[in-house]
Amino acid sequence: GLGGFSIKCLVGLCDCPALNCLDVLGKITNLYVENVVFEGCESRIQGSDEEAHRGITLRRSMLLDAHLGEPVDEAQDWRATHKNRLSAVYISNVDGIFIDECYADTNGWQPGYDSEAGPEPQPPSKYSHNFYLQGDNSNVVLRGSISSRGASFGAQVRSGGIVQDNVFIANNAAFFTGTGTPSLVERNVVTIAGNKVAFDIGARGWGLDTKNVSGSVLRDNVVIHSVDPLDSATEDFANGAISNTTGVTAESNVVWNWGSSENSPASLPDGVQGDAISLLNYIASTPIGEADLDAFDRHLRQRDRDNWPAYLSAQAIIEHFSVLRQPQ
Repeated sequence: GLGGFSIKCLVGLCDCPALNCLDVLGKITNLYVENVVFEGCESRIQGSDEEAHRGITLRRSMLLDAHLGEPVDEAQDWRATHKNRLSAVYISNVDGIFIDECYADTNGWQPGYDSEAGPEPQPPSKYSHNFYLQGDNSNVVLRGSISSRGASFGAQVRSGGIVQDNVFIANNAAFFTGTGTPSLVERNVVTIAGNKVAFDIGARGWGLDTKNVSGSVLRDNVVIHSVDPLDSATEDFANGAISNTTGVTAESNVVWNWGSSENSPASLPDGVQGDAISLLNYIASTPIGEADLDAFDRHLRQRDRDNWPAYLSAQAIIEHFSVLRQPQ
């Protein structure tokens, strides 16, 4: 196998659905990818049947707008949703994954789609996600990243692992940790429930899910505002803010104003107004200056890639929501 590779400071654009932005197959040890923009196509990191990749780091990179230009197999529409699945990054059979301070947005679909699977653009489906980490991985860490507006899940961490200090925005489902290794899930923020409706969409308005994996720890997470208080939307269909926690140690998590889910705790700390603590309020308080998710996305995409502004980080957003936790 090959080893010891770094990829830095690149922009990978692709308008050909047959190609992957990054395609790492076979066996490799110690691949480091930093400050790379992957746009318009899926990246695939997949170990061989005989042996896993080892030591894959994806840091401070952006994974944007992965979609197909037309249905596969020259089909007339998108109804073969499984064949047309596409994620920002698909990772399988890797021992040692570290995804750190990345930004993934609008992957697996295109705005303006036909919800009945008409010819174009590509609609979302339950098979397409931002971060798709298969169950045969091991030693997985997803940290400090922002996952926004994925077709279905913001992240599927099917093997389990560490999911820490991330922000999930307007995904149809935020994330789940999988059915094998116990997971550490802490200090994540889930806000705004995705409401993408399509022919084979599956989840709508789900929060986080630990799949009843005994020994997992779910701590200091916030699931809040399925509809942002500054948003004009009126439909609130969300449910399942935090799901499948049998055998899981769950402590100091906050659920607030998430559809039909019960608020927990029943009240916020003294002096804290829940409606004032929202993502759009945070965005308006930054140099962006307007309570608009599209404007936030533009600033993320256009920021100085050599000097990422702190106000655009997952950590700054998490700090904004930290006042919701009761003093210990």
